[in-house]
Amino acid sequence: MPRRRLAVSLLIAWHLTALVVGSIPAPGQLTDPAKPEARGVEPLSAWLTPRLDAVAAAAAGVHRLLWTIARPLRPLVSRYLSATGLEQQWAMFWNPSLTDQYVRVRYYVAAKTPTVNHAPAKWLATELVSPAHREDRVRLLQSFHDSYSDKAMELAMASFRRKRANTLVAPDTKSEQLPDSLAPVARYFARRFARTHLATSERLVRVEVWSGSAPNPPFGSAATSTEIAERRARLGGYYEGPVVRRLGSMSYPPYHAEEDEADIEWVLEYFEER
Repeated sequence: MPRRRLAVSLLIAWHLTALVVGSIPAPGQLTDPAKPEARGVEPLSAWLTPRLDAVAAAAAGVHRLLWTIARPLRPLVSRYLSATGLEQQWAMFWNPSLTDQYVRVRYYVAAKTPTVNHAPAKWLATELVSPAHREDRVRLLQSFHDSYSDKAMELAMASFRRKRANTLVAPDTKSEQLPDSLAPVARYFARRFARTHLATSERLVRVEVWSGSAPNPPFGSAATSTEIAERRARLGGYYEGPVVRRLGSMSYPPYHAEEDEADIEWVLEYFEER
């Protein structure tokens, strides 16, 4: 075999090996199959769950074996994948969320006053921005388009939380102290809201990004229909457009404030003042 062909063959073999080794998640990233978090109460689910748990336990043994075998190659593989920009996990379904995730943006509106730099807000509006597709409608081709928006939101939120120091989760945290991963989200929706909802005599003085989570009952479990119905009713208000509220004298919420809306727990993740 010519040397050039041998070199190319070795390079391809190494590249494929690095991709396979790099795609194996660390054991700590996976849920222990020996400790399932929920058991179904519906007959089919109750019968099927322990059998699938047994399959997962066997697969976990194979995973630990592969992780151990690949350990000597891991440092070199990690450097190679990092240098080539291929260091990422492609396993889409290995760790699904156990909660329903939402994102909303809140806008505070004040009058434009040439003599006052920081005019108090007169009213606010809250807009649901993720998921991009309404949950009360059939999802066909439009949902494929909207999935890109939801994925971008998910990545921005994950990057923000990864970069934010634990010491910043405090009521007195300032906007400029926070990572800028959610700044494009806040500014994009703020520009859109200002263009479509503000009068020429008004301006935005503060923008907030809130993340929300609600229980996602496992298949076969007894979900509380009243809570789900109340959540859908609350989300229905957002589906009609930004929810507007007039303000009296009030202060802005502190950083990482929490609000409950039906069974959704909202947390203030990011804000900007203007």
